Amino acid sequence: AGTLAIDHRPLDVAAVLEKAVADAAPFAQQERIELAREWPTDLGHVSGDAARLHRLLGSMLDNAIRFTAPAQREGGQVLVHAAGDADTVTIIISDNGPGLPDDVAAVLSGQQAATAAGGIGLALARQLVTAHGGVMDVITEKGQGTMVRIELPRRS
Repeated sequence: AGTLAIDHRPLDVAAVLEKAVADAAPFAQQERIELAREWPTDLGHVSGDAARLHRLLGSMLDNAIRFTAPAQREGGQVLVHAAGDADTVTIIISDNGPGLPDDVAAVLSGQQAATAAGGIGLALARQLVTAHGGVMDVITEKGQGTMVRIELPRRS
């Protein structure tokens, strides 16, 4: 119906990131993907739904690891980076995998409703970010990898 009920509560962004990365670490190790992280400890707070943001980040990390692993058995890397200012917190999850298939990119751009290869998870993730008042961009380049940028507003 175009609405998603969000339980807005103050969230420590670094703590949500820590948990998501810790939960993804065993899968990354199993797939021999380096999972690197980079954010300040004082990243601050946003208003949001902790469980849903954790699932969102977990899904993005799972995708990055899963789709980097087959292409980059040696030297595969997923990086989680976050930074903030007075108005927003930006979270970036990037990988050095093969990039998204054309049909998945078409789902993300709204040119196609669905594909057997995926893309629906990213489209739903974008809706969840939007429900938090944020924006999500996906940038992909064939043979170079994919970057998901999530920007969330700070709210009191």
